[in-house]
Amino acid sequence: MSPSNRKMNKIQGNMESAYAKATVCEYQNPQKCNLFLEPEIENKLEHGEDYDELAYYWTSWHDKLGSEVSASEYAEFIAYQNKIAVANGFNDMSELTLEQYRDGTPEWTASKFKEEMASLWITLEPYYRKLHSYVRKSLMQNPQYLDKFNEERFEENLPAHVFGNMWAQQWGALENSTQLFPQVSAIDVTSALIKKGYTETKIFEVADEFFGGMGLERMTPTFWGKSMLVKPTGREVVCHASAEDMCTGKGNQDFRIKMCTKVTFDSLVTAHHEMGHIEYFMQYTNEHFIFRNGANPGFHEAIGDALALAVITPKHLQCILNLDLGLEIDCNNDHVNINDDFVSTPTDINFLYLMALDKIAFLPFAYSVDRWRWEVFEGKLLPENYNSRWWEIRKMIQHIVPPVPRNSTSFDPAAKYHIVGNVEYIRYFISHILQFQFYEAMCIAANEYIPGDNKSKPLYKCDFSGNKEAGKKLAEMMSLGFSKPWPEALEILTGSRQLSTASLVNYFSPLWAELDKRID
Repeated sequence: MSPSNRKMNKIQGNMESAYAKATVCEYQNPQKCNLFLEPEIENKLEHGEDYDELAYYWTSWHDKLGSEVSASEYAEFIAYQNKIAVANGFNDMSELTLEQYRDGTPEWTASKFKEEMASLWITLEPYYRKLHSYVRKSLMQNPQYLDKFNEERFEENLPAHVFGNMWAQQWGALENSTQLFPQVSAIDVTSALIKKGYTETKIFEVADEFFGGMGLERMTPTFWGKSMLVKPTGREVVCHASAEDMCTGKGNQDFRIKMCTKVTFDSLVTAHHEMGHIEYFMQYTNEHFIFRNGANPGFHEAIGDALALAVITPKHLQCILNLDLGLEIDCNNDHVNINDDFVSTPTDINFLYLMALDKIAFLPFAYSVDRWRWEVFEGKLLPENYNSRWWEIRKMIQHIVPPVPRNSTSFDPAAKYHIVGNVEYIRYFISHILQFQFYEAMCIAANEYIPGDNKSKPLYKCDFSGNKEAGKKLAEMMSLGFSKPWPEALEILTGSRQLSTASLVNYFSPLWAELDKRID
């Protein structure tokens, strides 16, 4: 290994170590300074209600990482990355990393791909703005927030710390305080899981049963024996969930998940997501080593989430997982057609709203991260401008601003693991589009949804669990690995070679109509 590569790896190791070990002090208790991001700070943000306390934890975490990882240090790391890219015939590392998305046509370039991502965001932005406008209107009705939003910088924007999430990328914590139909009881899946006696291991067992029911591969003995499914005691770990292919050779059976699982609805969804990665590993394990990868990184992220869209339907939760959600659901009715045009109920709208707080709210953040990082790789920014540009982009795209003014000496991007861990992030933006394309295609294959038919059950009610035809089409796509250009893999499952936001927009269509009424 060359000296420059050793130096680059050392910088990255230092950044990741700083992230894993970072702690902050408890609010108004400077003597207790052992709060990690996961789970302590995240719990404070998710369940806290005091505006100033939330701002304290947000600011403390960002200040802590900014003091441990500087913009100049990150710039040095980027320089090493670009040196590698240039040595391989690329202008910068953004071009090299985006090679994973090459579509097999001679016209493809990284620049055109970046333009396509911008175009996809433009089609989604009006829907995000509906959600953002409604949430902002709702929060402004909260007496403790009203006077806080009077600052000019909050005009049409929201402060980053009030969403129950450090990066304002998921807004599920706001469900109860902003719900569209508060008179309708919320679906509390976490309480139902606990009441049913679920354990961390049980969550993975039901995910395994879901995959098996579709005729897909079951988890291997090695998976159950060597995965880290709960946070270990006595040592520090990065709790960010991940799935690993141990790459022991063709036909490998050693696949593992690292996750600090809790008995919660979020962990149930994450378990299916991570097991989706494992399933993908298994399906292409007999390919040559260079092809044992997803058709593109977005595919890998989308597989588990597409399957989870079926798992989180109220019917699946209550009828298949036998959770007591208190809903009136006919578990024996599996007909795709209904007698009259379907009308969404308040319970349906609340469900879609909760989904939007997760899926729709995430899209602009997912696009913003690499929109900023591409500019860094391209040399468009000086280190002293890294932070200001980070917030310019997030304000422009997310309409989110920091709770307190930031300065050029701060390095707030370091507060996100995927920056210090050097994990390309556009995959998550793509996956949030692809997962709805995959989901709709499997719903059609399972005869759970008929496009364009007003007498069909709506897309968001589709549950293809146990349907082997849907599983067969998914397996056929996954088994290609990286051996064919991704549009060919996409076509196998969906019949289309194009990324499209239509399935996503369609899934939430009843919600858009309701939000329009509320924000007029």
